[in-house]
Amino acid sequence: MRGLARALLVLSVAAVSPAALAQGTKTTDEAPNVGLKPRKKDERRSYGGLAVPALYYSPETKLAAGVAGFFYFRMPGETLDDRPSNVDGELIYTVNKQLLAQITPVVYLAHGRFLLESELSYEKLFDKFWGIGPKTPEEAAETFNFDLARFRLGFYRQLAPYAYFGMQYHGEHVAITELEKQNGLVATAPGVLGREGSFVSGLGFRFTYDSRDNYFSTTHGAFAGVTGMFYAPALGGTHAYSMFTVDLRKYFQVWFGHVVAVQAYAASAAWDVPFTQLPALGGQFRMRGYFEGRYRDNNAIISQVEYRFPIAWRFGGVGFASAGVVAPSLLSFDLRTTRVAAGGGLRFMFDRDERLNGRFDVGVSADGTPNFYVQINEAF
Repeated sequence: MRGLARALLVLSVAAVSPAALAQGTKTTDEAPNVGLKPRKKDERRSYGGLAVPALYYSPETKLAAGVAGFFYFRMPGETLDDRPSNVDGELIYTVNKQLLAQITPVVYLAHGRFLLESELSYEKLFDKFWGIGPKTPEEAAETFNFDLARFRLGFYRQLAPYAYFGMQYHGEHVAITELEKQNGLVATAPGVLGREGSFVSGLGFRFTYDSRDNYFSTTHGAFAGVTGMFYAPALGGTHAYSMFTVDLRKYFQVWFGHVVAVQAYAASAAWDVPFTQLPALGGQFRMRGYFEGRYRDNNAIISQVEYRFPIAWRFGGVGFASAGVVAPSLLSFDLRTTRVAAGGGLRFMFDRDERLNGRFDVGVSADGTPNFYVQINEAF
């Protein structure tokens, strides 16, 4: 959700003032020599913001609409050459009567040497549950509604160009509000932890390296993220468990306008993990074609590749494929339970300077079921 809002908002700001998000000061040539060519005015500003409508579609939400807001600024003492801080916010309602409200401040301090990130969100959603494990049958699907309140806070130190490391906190409350099957797995299965609701509270670390040339539509560069979180009742939570994630991405420009993007993602959890927090396959970002959470377990490995190419004018196309597997332990992965998906889509570049794309994707799972996605920004 946050990536969608940011893309929509930056697009809108760029449409109103193409230089509004850039860095610098307004200048004029003060030299009296009329033979010198006047210096072009720099229209960039140190702060600004906008609120715009948001509209998208995914299998998890169906059609969704609302409003998203964005404000960027610099802290006292920061110069216009420093990267601006920003606050994203959004309020979304879906045709499935879902509600999503979120605000995510990102603050750069000491000329970018320190980074403070936070998130405060509330979600009133529905989800599906097929059970836990790599072989859950399709007929086991059951729907449930839940309310979620989430808070994240992270403080990071710049280690080198493109690299940050620091500590973070995550607190999240989930309340199951309605069950489709009163005698289903969510209601009765003793192995489904958190079926009566949960509050997780944990501390951990995060390392990121990001040399991508463009956040919205990367043509070259790399991204690496490593996170380790530890949750415990001593921190006020109801469950004790750990969660480690690794996200690696690389982008290759093989020809002018032609890009190959690859991603490898892994997540591993241990001990008493609520089922709503388990690593999972599916969704609009990883393994398009599967409903998010179609397969869940303590461990997951996902890889995907995407080929992006121009078509004509501002239109482009993509072809993508992915594979993923879940397992109860790191030593029990069974390649025979690997799930695969593939598909393709169209892109329309709303803004050439920022390379902001609207995307329409069709992902097909291994059983031949198609899922459709209408979003802003690339999947990864």
